[in-house]
Amino acid sequence: DMAALASAALVLIAAFLAAGIATRSRHQKTSTLTAAREEIGKNVHALIEDVCRELDGPVQENPKTAVLVAALAGFLTAPHR
Repeated sequence: DMAALASAALVLIAAFLAAGIATRSRHQKTSTLTAAREEIGKNVHALIEDVCRELDGPVQENPKTAVLVAALAGFLTAPHR
């Protein structure tokens, strides 16, 4: 009876350790992914700002052409989404 109790206690301790390790690794993985998503978001935001600065002058000079190009781009990319 004592051997069964001791082995059950060891299995219970091993299960708690495995659950703790799994929870910790899952938490580290999500924090790493969150940091990567934030970095990618910052990079995309910087790229969009650069494109906006580059296109600001031509769009103000030719607003009708800019709207036409934007509409065509929307129609061409809509089926791919």
